[in-house]
Amino acid sequence: MSIQQKTGLEEQIPEQSVADYLERHPDFFRRHPELTERLRLPHECGDAVSLVQYQVRLLRDQHRRLERRLEDLVQVARDNDRLADRLQRLTLELMDARDLDSTLDTVADGLRLHFGADFVAMRLRAQGYGGDRAEFRNPNDPGFSLFREVFRAQRPRCGHFHDNQRSFLFGDSGTRVQSMAVVPLQHDGVTGLLAIGSLDAERYHSSQGTVFLRQLGDLTSHAVAARL
Repeated sequence: MSIQQKTGLEEQIPEQSVADYLERHPDFFRRHPELTERLRLPHECGDAVSLVQYQVRLLRDQHRRLERRLEDLVQVARDNDRLADRLQRLTLELMDARDLDSTLDTVADGLRLHFGADFVAMRLRAQGYGGDRAEFRNPNDPGFSLFREVFRAQRPRCGHFHDNQRSFLFGDSGTRVQSMAVVPLQHDGVTGLLAIGSLDAERYHSSQGTVFLRQLGDLTSHAVAARL
């Protein structure tokens, strides 16, 4: 067969037809094992490799990716275990709290001590509260409207917030907060916000999970309502 005939034949056989044929005949290379060594495939490193070598490299790369994925899953499980232990510790401490003051202090101190929070703030509203704790605000305080979306969604929000939002929650310290988590609180007549701030701009971000924060919000709102 001349070179021209070979070229013409190659042009008549589309690449997709070759791929389809190999998919329909998975035993092709078993029936032609010599091709696995004769076929040379270009490699990203520049050297051509045999089909067998290419497959081995693919399997090694896949194995490394699976190992990294497994390591990530193990780390997530360990992190979740640590969070569960810390949340249990905070729960026990709240059970020992005898009044509203000690309950509010336990939440703030526990988040700093057990969870490494740089800043903790609560802004609460409850009908009939007559104390002087700074956490409680006038139910009509316009600052609450800054978090209308958080109250409407009734789920935690993490990330970066506006200056006026940080100021409402953390006062003068708000300028130091680089990222934060805001958790809505609602139970038995008590509504409000629990905020955890960080000096690290990447500590809290919109894509992170909020299961722990939801549990923390439920625990806090129930504990506060029980002491009013």
